[in-house]
Amino acid sequence: MRSRLIHQWEAQDDPEHLRTIRDRLVADEMRLGRLLSLYQRILAEGTILSDGSSDQTELKLSGVAIACDGHLQVANPIYAAVFNPDWVNQCLAQ
Repeated sequence: MRSRLIHQWEAQDDPEHLRTIRDRLVADEMRLGRLLSLYQRILAEGTILSDGSSDQTELKLSGVAIACDGHLQVANPIYAAVFNPDWVNQCLAQ
């Protein structure tokens, strides 16, 4: 089940929930590096201080992150597993 959901999500994503998040994260090439670097920090640290920046707002609007008690964190463990550090590095390398 985990392998199917996490590793083969693009083929299984109906409706296109995860693809919508992915597309929103990588849509703006000018912001791509900043957004993914910020998300990478959240993954590494667990939470970061919420500052209301436009990049943090974009992560929240994409659905991948939520604000909680003045901090930003990954919205749920499935997103952390799908949009993991390897995925971030792969996107940044392109």
